[in-house]
Amino acid sequence: MSFRILHTADWHLGKVLYEHELLEDQSFFLNQLLDHLAKEKAAGKPYDAVIISGDIYDTANPSAAAMNLLDSFYVRFAENNKGTHLFLIKGNHDSLRVGLNKSFLEMADIHLSAESCSIKKPVILKKDGEKLCIYQLPFLSQVNPVEFEGDEKGRIHSQSEMIEEACRQIKEAHQKNYSDCLSLLSAHLTTFGSIKSAYDDNSVGTIDEVDSSLFDSFDYTALGHIHKLQKCGKTGRVWYSGSPLPYYFDSSNDTFFLDVILENGKEPVITKACINPPHKVERLEGKISEYLASNEDFVNEHKDNYLEFIYTDEVLEPNAIPKLKKLFPLALSFRPKSSENRRDETLEAIESRQSTFKDPSLYFDAFFKENFGDEISDMELHKKAKDLFISIAKEIENPETDDFELTGED
Repeated sequence: MSFRILHTADWHLGKVLYEHELLEDQSFFLNQLLDHLAKEKAAGKPYDAVIISGDIYDTANPSAAAMNLLDSFYVRFAENNKGTHLFLIKGNHDSLRVGLNKSFLEMADIHLSAESCSIKKPVILKKDGEKLCIYQLPFLSQVNPVEFEGDEKGRIHSQSEMIEEACRQIKEAHQKNYSDCLSLLSAHLTTFGSIKSAYDDNSVGTIDEVDSSLFDSFDYTALGHIHKLQKCGKTGRVWYSGSPLPYYFDSSNDTFFLDVILENGKEPVITKACINPPHKVERLEGKISEYLASNEDFVNEHKDNYLEFIYTDEVLEPNAIPKLKKLFPLALSFRPKSSENRRDETLEAIESRQSTFKDPSLYFDAFFKENFGDEISDMELHKKAKDLFISIAKEIENPETDDFELTGED
């Protein structure tokens, strides 16, 4: 007997894109999610659980409208999906207060985990004699740390150390109490080698990243934090679902839920269900003066997209931007090409750093240049540091993200 799971993450309810509120887009997405659940239930293929792996809200202090949107979703989910459990964890954008109504939500099979104190206690789903243990690992930090067994009081640990300890405790508890059950972990974190965007790349170096082999013992690991759909590691059991909407101009307009089938003794079967955002994001480059003279077909093709214009005009005519916004009402950002060149240099540095496992030498050089410039004051020390970095990098797994093909599902 198998369990069917829908995996999503990084909703960022209440997000604002260049001063434009996205609540209508997010309401549209939530309606798609509920419609998808209803469609599958009507077809006799209901989900056993929906997993939301963190960053429910976009800020620690969400607006009343964002909270009302989630509350409305809870009500509609509970009314129409009896027998399907909903799991949510705190992400780095959420505050601990996101879990204040946890006990009340449990009455509707909605399981919200914000604090680290309950990571070892799973919610157990039962189906025709089979059991699935679902563990929830919210975002860990110094204000929401994991307790190290036998550790000296007051010692500060990095996030990666806390994640490793949390996984050790969860795996130990599972082996002791539920070794004959399937296991699923929902977590909000960054793995080595994950493909990030400029939006995701907000950490220094790789200090907060963990090796995806930490999760090898789980039948499936549902990750959030990185906004791009991708597999981590080599097992095919660790995945980021990506965000349900494109939230920045560098992102892909291809967004998905992940449909996961778990069965004892078998590898998970994973397919993607497409999400159709109400508005795409798009970057256009050229002269504003030429876009103002666009024909009707071009205007109709782009007017419903969120647009960023990278303009190459040396001098803008008076009121050029307001005139352009009349043609393209969802144009949100306007930047000269010169600023785009600086941005490209930053993205190039990020891409170079992300090539660690393909070429550790390139990663080291890019990281050093970005932080210290071209001048090397002590060549011997520089060489020792680089050699050490390369030797460590070679001991870390080399994730292969392109060898596992998903099948699409509309």
